[in-house]
Amino acid sequence: MTVATLERPWLKAYPPGVPYDVDTSQYTSLVALMEEAFKKNASKVAYSFMGKEVTFGETDSLSVAFGAYLQSLGLAKGDRVELRGFGAFSVKARDARVGRNPRTGESIPIKARNVVTFHASHKLKSVVQGDAPADGDFE
Repeated sequence: MTVATLERPWLKAYPPGVPYDVDTSQYTSLVALMEEAFKKNASKVAYSFMGKEVTFGETDSLSVAFGAYLQSLGLAKGDRVELRGFGAFSVKARDARVGRNPRTGESIPIKARNVVTFHASHKLKSVVQGDAPADGDFE
């Protein structure tokens, strides 16, 4: 086992050819990174969970449809979205600050921005940790 997989054990599950790290400096935002991944890897599997595989292309179209559905319900920018038994998404404002490049130690100014946060439900946490069966029922 390498040092990388000791510190980040999930890397053992990565298929061959999948990089351990992404150079995020080449993207203007997380949205830009995701849009490139959706386009470049449309036919590749993005997620595999409980026996179901979803491609990047399917993830893209499903996320657009889900966003449109939420907007049709009158959801406004900044509203909290909770999926019962799964978790909650919310937007938080992050202040501008000084960060550090982990490779070079160089100080980097980070602009103020909004970030999406996710808090898993107790039920989802227990399924992921193996304390409860994954019965597919997250109501």
